[in-house]
Amino acid sequence: MNISSFGSVGTLILGAVIVFTLLTILTILKRKDITIINVPIFVGYRARDRVMNDSEAVFFSMLLKELPDGFHLFPKMRIADILETIKGEGYVYRRNKILPKHIDFLLCDSNFRPVIAIELDGRSHDAPDRVKRDKFVDELFKNCNLKLIRVIVGGDFKFAIKVITDNCIVSKQ
Repeated sequence: MNISSFGSVGTLILGAVIVFTLLTILTILKRKDITIINVPIFVGYRARDRVMNDSEAVFFSMLLKELPDGFHLFPKMRIADILETIKGEGYVYRRNKILPKHIDFLLCDSNFRPVIAIELDGRSHDAPDRVKRDKFVDELFKNCNLKLIRVIVGGDFKFAIKVITDNCIVSKQ
């Protein structure tokens, strides 16, 4: 085989590889919005039956009735929507650490400024990984100067609500 015949064969092979690569990329790009690993993207999801468990629903209803005028109560708030991650070294790590976490309720004033975060602690909070998570969240809110009140499920909701509403009144002064 001489150099000139190798050149045309090499060019032909290179052309075939480029065409194959482009066709493969186009096929992947077309399928990207429709499927991932042969499973349609919108399969594997459904609406939840409820967004609060029984304890959360009872507490939410009780607290709503007792809230002072001008306060707003939000359930299931992502911590990343309450506390801002400051740009700088470690930003992505710190942001990613709080992104999947939420608190059960957030009380805001009439200007939608966070006043009190509320966590209902049921039996799941006794698990070792949850204890570690709760310690992190406690320190996080403390360092950000935002009050976090933990309410024990099975405890006296009326007393906890009194403490929360008293804190609302203090925050208005």
